[in-house]
Amino acid sequence: MDKAITAILAGQGSLPALLASHLGPQGCVVISFEGQPPPALPHLDMPHVVLPMGKIQRIVDTLKQFHVGQVVFAGAMQRPNLSDVAVDFRGAKVLAKLALRRTRGDNALLCLLVEELEKDNIAVVGAHTVRPDLTPQTPILGKHKPSKATQQDIDLGFDVLAALSDFDMGQAVIVREGQVLGIEGIEGTDALIHRLSPYTQKKRKHRAVLVKSPKRGQDLRLDMPTIGQETLKSMVQADVGGVALRLGATLILDQPEVIALADAEGMFVTCL
Repeated sequence: MDKAITAILAGQGSLPALLASHLGPQGCVVISFEGQPPPALPHLDMPHVVLPMGKIQRIVDTLKQFHVGQVVFAGAMQRPNLSDVAVDFRGAKVLAKLALRRTRGDNALLCLLVEELEKDNIAVVGAHTVRPDLTPQTPILGKHKPSKATQQDIDLGFDVLAALSDFDMGQAVIVREGQVLGIEGIEGTDALIHRLSPYTQKKRKHRAVLVKSPKRGQDLRLDMPTIGQETLKSMVQADVGGVALRLGATLILDQPEVIALADAEGMFVTCL
């Protein structure tokens, strides 16, 4: 391989396949990690290597072997049990750094991995750099927009997420009529919607709204808030009236299908 290619560090969901199909088999290599669910890569014939997350030097050597010029993280990864992570000397130093950190959220280990990659002059880019079309740039997507009352709930949701940023908590809340019904935890957005469905399905004057936003100072290369068809389907089942996202800081997978479903169900998708 003569020219630099992109390595997709692949987790769960459809994003790895969307990036891989866009780059093509000559443009990328897929890296996944031991102890993580295998990425969904249907019908994609390209190099795929499974590596231990804690063996940093082996990861770097593999990237150089494939002449990787840039790395993109794609898809959710489960937080590993650090006591079970196999490490090399370089990985052991990374885990020692992690032990000294005050917060050890889902992305703490990945942040340290990024630092190690950059030491070897391997660039780390966001999925939105590879596929900018996945990041909407207009405030209203589709036919519907939030009412004035719902907009107040949206503003409250963004305020709550901003206040929680320093505690490395979730990226989403569900709000209705001035009340925060729930905050996303480790379970993820779709599970949050399912958990709160007994409350969102109760008839009120206004329907609940889902609000998603990155944490203050969050590295969007590692974890940009994302929704897709499954999120919208969960919202339909739970009678959530719409979703508000941060403009330019959110990925919408399968965007035409998401907007079509929102239009058909009388739901709004807005970016602020």
